[in-house]
Amino acid sequence: MGGWFHGNLSAKEAEKLILERGKNGSFLVRESQSKLSDFVLSVRADDKVTHVMIRWHSMTALMLMLFLLNMSRRSNDLGTLVRRNDDDDDDDYDK
Repeated sequence: MGGWFHGNLSAKEAEKLILERGKNGSFLVRESQSKLSDFVLSVRADDKVTHVMIRWHSMTALMLMLFLLNMSRRSNDLGTLVRRNDDDDDDDYDK
């Protein structure tokens, strides 16, 4: 699928890319189209794509980006991470 940061990509485009080229655990980070300066983690788990908002709080977001980079180098499996947080309220999701 290439690099993990995809910039200005819509949710639909992210889903298409991950479902066509990825596998369970594949993910990408993209710019939020609804909230300027925020980002969205789009990840494939159980053959579905989930979108999780990453609120930009400078150091917090930087640490999360570094974590994602490290995870992608280790196993490229964020499906477990997303399933654990699947019960969060809907305000955290960007579709």
